[in-house]
Amino acid sequence: FLILWGLLALVYVWTRESLEEAGHSAVFAEAGAWSAMILMIAQPVLTLGATSGGFDLLAAFCVLGSFRLLHSFLKTPTAVRFEALWIALLAVSSVRYEGGVYLAVVLAGLLVFRCVRAEHLKGSVLFAMTPVFFLPYLWQRILVADMFHPAAGQVVCSPSILLANTVTFLRTALGADAQLPYAALINLLGFTAALYFIAVEARAWSSPREGDWGAPARRFALVAATALLAHW
Repeated sequence: FLILWGLLALVYVWTRESLEEAGHSAVFAEAGAWSAMILMIAQPVLTLGATSGGFDLLAAFCVLGSFRLLHSFLKTPTAVRFEALWIALLAVSSVRYEGGVYLAVVLAGLLVFRCVRAEHLKGSVLFAMTPVFFLPYLWQRILVADMFHPAAGQVVCSPSILLANTVTFLRTALGADAQLPYAALINLLGFTAALYFIAVEARAWSSPREGDWGAPARRFALVAATALLAHW
């Protein structure tokens, strides 16, 4: 319940702020924020994840929270914001075994764009203690190592398997047979919104303007998209 509340609150706040920063009225921004929350809560798999208390919902919350903090840091890079971002990325890495990809991709992106400076790392022991946070991850691999190795002759990851699983996922997510708890119409709206977002970003990319958040927005879009693609 707490994680669901936090996820919806994060969606509400971020949506409203984004719409207001885009120049929309307060009424439109409020309606857009409520609409975003309603669309999310109308997805059956989300409510099932909340009632079961599973790690999937917690992972989604941590990923969205880390993206929010990444966006904030790129907009105004300070030591406090970088430390908060690092904490969020450590949380993502601890929730699910593949979560470490977000820490790796975000750090690589910030280094490529030269967004991290020496002063961002001073005054906090958190960065020096980062290996300690990964000890449970390593202990798990040592204690139950056999669970993380495929059977002899079995391929668990290949381009053909990735393609087949992606096709199956899209067919299930957009199907109307209701075999699994996915709302096809809501998923279609989500895919449409994602395509619209990509189109808007692509159009803005070709016409940068001085004094706006163009560069941070582009960097955020690149890093976030790369992290999601690596997770996929």
